[in-house]
Amino acid sequence: MEGRELASLSKLLTAIAIHEYGYDPTQRRSPIPQAIQDTCDKLGLPMSADTIRKYLQIGAKHLPKDWKPDK
Repeated sequence: MEGRELASLSKLLTAIAIHEYGYDPTQRRSPIPQAIQDTCDKLGLPMSADTIRKYLQIGAKHLPKDWKPDK
């Protein structure tokens, strides 16, 4: 996967995680990667929470510097 593709897919995953799961990339620990893993498992698309966490972190690096989670 090329760099732009990786960045785009990571941003997409992060946007969905924030909007649909309430993911907050500023938190030190989050249950959201596990919740996404559980969803993937239910759909027959196994993926580890570590892999999901990796891509969420990549995507979060592209958020605007002044981004803050909705509370």
